[in-house]
Amino acid sequence: MTLSPCNTLSQKPSPTIPHPTQSMLAASPTHTLVILNEVKDPCIGSPALRQNLGALSFGAFAKAGAPGRRSLPAGVEWWGIERSSTALLNKACTLVLLVATLLITPKIHAQESQPKALQALQTAVQSELAAAESDKSNWQYRDHDVTAGHNAVYQTIETPHGQLRRLIELNGHPLDADARNTETDRIAKYVNDPSEQAKAHKAGAHDDAQATQMTKMLPKAFIWTITSETPEFITLSYRPNPAFDPPDMEARVMSIMAGQMIIARDGNRIRTLKGALTQDVKFGWGIFGRLYAGGTFDIERREVAPGHWQITESNVHIGGHALIFKTIGQQEDESKTDWKPSTAKTLRDAEEQLRDAK
Repeated sequence: MTLSPCNTLSQKPSPTIPHPTQSMLAASPTHTLVILNEVKDPCIGSPALRQNLGALSFGAFAKAGAPGRRSLPAGVEWWGIERSSTALLNKACTLVLLVATLLITPKIHAQESQPKALQALQTAVQSELAAAESDKSNWQYRDHDVTAGHNAVYQTIETPHGQLRRLIELNGHPLDADARNTETDRIAKYVNDPSEQAKAHKAGAHDDAQATQMTKMLPKAFIWTITSETPEFITLSYRPNPAFDPPDMEARVMSIMAGQMIIARDGNRIRTLKGALTQDVKFGWGIFGRLYAGGTFDIERREVAPGHWQITESNVHIGGHALIFKTIGQQEDESKTDWKPSTAKTLRDAEEQLRDAK
């Protein structure tokens, strides 16, 4: 008896062995064996054994091209068994079951988060979601933002009606008189333009909703393990969960990251989240664009006042291309310092306070 492709199969499919489902295949997404045989074969004659074979993502299918053949999900490898004697078939089944166990079982365990790591993550996620809902504080701070060819420092003031920021340095130099006047005019125009404020509010609400959605996905999108623990912090590592089905492009990019998270035990708050793309991300089969594997991000958060955590540093270096020539991705390093509670109640208050910012 030999193992061969499906052109050696019998003509009749077995209706009693279940078709592999996506949940079955998720247990071994990289290599799933499918045994093809007849109901009469002794190795699958027992109903109990047929049930076990089904649980291992095995199935019985008709000869390739023959009537009644069922289609297999992508990634499943076709194998048939040339029939000879009952004894040889029994040996074949034993061998294939052994190989399947070696291939599949370790992968099932490898895809499970450590329970303690998952519990720490879920507690931190709940803490962050609760804080985002309840913390309505406003702050002022100095924002240093570096992108390709642009090194800028801003003074930012938040209010209950939005935020304003004024450019105070550009490429290492304070603004001259003309540039300061231009900033004054830009801010005044925004403060007196309700439509622009509405656009900014809508964009901010979208960003907040997206951040909430991504935060909620963290437990399911990745496999989590504990790297180290101290009295102050617990450090987790994460890698993509192959069973996760991202609902949109942003989630797809996020879900192929691998990296590290540091959780502060006091308050169960996320202190650090960093990672790298584990593979290229293609848009439209790579025709419309691609983000390159190896791109990195590092988000740092600190407690700027008791119980109040803010992003104080972010470094994003993800490269790619779109339509062959255009560069896409993001290259940005941003740090926020000198945090103080904001006293501005309106945008006009913030405008006045920023007028002489240096």
